[in-house]
Parts: sequence; C-alpha cells; structure tokens
Amino acid sequence: MKMFLILVLSVTALFVWQRSNQETTKKDQPAPTTKASTVSEHDWAKHSLDRTTIIGILERKGQPERRKLRSGLVLLLDVPGSGEPVRRQHSYIVRLRMWLHRGDPVRWEDGDETLTEIRISRGSMMSGLFYGIEGMRVGGTRRLEIAPHLSYGEEGVPGRIPPNALLTAEIKVLAAVDAPA
Repeated sequence: MKMFLILVLSVTALFVWQRSNQETTKKDQPAPTTKASTVSEHDWAKHSLDRTTIIGILERKGQPERRKLRSGLVLLLDVPGSGEPVRRQHSYIVRLRMWLHRGDPVRWEDGDETLTEIRISRGSMMSGLFYGIEGMRVGGTRRLEIAPHLSYGEEGVPGRIPPNALLTAEIKVLAAVDAPA
C-alpha cells in the first residue's frame, strides 16, 4: 500500500512539475484560440491533487487487501460505508455478486447480481457471508474469498455452483430495512 501511495504521489508531482515548466516556456507565445484553452494553467494548478487529497480518495475507494479474517475467509477489498453499523438479527437490502474461482460469474435468475433483503443471521446466509459482513456499515462494500466449507460445501448448488467450489463474493449493504432497537 505504501509503495502504491508513493508511486501515485511521484506521478502527480512529476505531472505538476511538467505543467509548471510548460507554463514558463509558453509565456512569450500567443495563447491558442481553441476551446481547450479556456482553462488556464493557473486554474489547473488550483485543482491539482495534494497528498492529503490522494490519501482521502484511497480511503474512500478502499484498498485491495488480502487479509485473513478466519480459517477459509479472506478479505480481498474493503470499502467502508458511512451509515450505521450492520447488526446481527436485523434486515438489510444488499447487492450480492459471486464468482467461481476461475472468474466465471455465478448466474442467478435475475442475472449476475442479486438485489435482495437479507437478515443477518446464521440461518439465513452462508457462513462465509455471515462472518464476512461483521464490522461493515451501511453503504460499505466487501469482496471476500470464501472456502467451500464456509459456502456451499460438498453439495454445491446444482446447475450454478459446483461441489467444493472456492467462491469470490462481493456484498454491498445498501440500506437498513428495520431500524435498530
């Protein structure tokens, strides 16, 4: 993550430096009359990204990770939400997308993704999602790698998910259905 941030900052600094050099060499030249010249170099410099802006963007977008949450469950991406924390035994509207290990999407009746109301409990969802949703907030997104023993196991889902399939699931909590007590 640090290397990525250093790379982004270096590229941004190089771009700003090149723009400032172009500005000093163009002072004696007449300005072009195209529509693209309506934004001056000074306007662009006002909107350039500084280090804190880049860090803020990265925090909002989420960083790719590969953090083990528990045996058989790996967090691949975490984009924090800004709403209320997700609580057990409450219902939420979620968007769920799943892929098989080789990248093939799991197809449901409605297509590649499912928009559904789900109750956060062990009985209403596979164990991998139940454990993976812990700590999320409304508006957040997580991408998880779920081992077979935490998903559909040896049975699979006939015609959709083969037995002993390693799944990648992306869950986005859109809204709470019932207000927390």
